[in-house]
Order: sequence, then C-alpha cells, then structure tokens
Amino acid sequence: PEVQRRGIVAVVDFRDVRLSRLLSAVRVEDVYRGIGFWKGSFPCRLRRIWLVQPPAALSLAIRAILQLLSPKLRDRVRTAASDAEIGGIGEDLVEFDLPPELGGSTAIRWQAETERYLLEPPQKSASPPAIATKSSRT
Repeated sequence: PEVQRRGIVAVVDFRDVRLSRLLSAVRVEDVYRGIGFWKGSFPCRLRRIWLVQPPAALSLAIRAILQLLSPKLRDRVRTAASDAEIGGIGEDLVEFDLPPELGGSTAIRWQAETERYLLEPPQKSASPPAIATKSSRT
C-alpha cells in the first residue's frame, strides 16, 4: 500500500499548549508505547515527526527520549521552535497537504477544526488516541 511505501508524517502543534494540561492527558506508559510502536511494531513506516513550538520543559524531555533511539529514527524528528522555522515544515513535506499555518498552501480550515477538537472533553481510555495533528490545550 501507498502508506507503507511513502510512510506517514505526524505534525504535533504545541502552540498555546500548557504543559500541565499535556501532562494530565499523556501518561508515561503512553510515551513508552509510542516509542515501542515506532521502533519496530508499527505496521507502516513513520517518515517524519514535526514538533511545533514544544514547551521548554518538554523540549528537554524530548531530547532525552531521542537519545534512546537509533540515529536513523532520531533523524526523523524535527522541531520548529519559532514562527520563523515553521516554513521548514512545508519545505520538508512538499508532497503533503498542509495549511498555511504549518508552512503549506492547502486551504484547510485549520483553526476551526483545531478549536472543534479542543472543545471535546479529554477521554481516558486504555488505548492510545489516534495520531493527531494538534495537541490539547487549556
């Protein structure tokens, strides 16, 4: 299938995210499970993860977690730490449909869709949520 050949991309937008909200929604087990999927049991290739403006404390944790990965996997993670660096996402992912807010040119109602998603109450479940394009905020 096409997704196995090209791989998938996750763009995690942390703008306006409060670290306390993020920590209440994501458990350590979720992080380990995610790394485990990525390191070999995920049924398709994870091509790239872009992290958009993660909180400073989270950036430190991300750097530590990346050290646990092989250089090949580590290279697949990119960070846009400032508004000026967001254009790099669109340059890196030219063949993907991205809204202007993420460096692309596709007309997606990004803000409206994000706000709709964020208004839904967080759900606690035994299984991890699907890969999202925008993190929760409060």
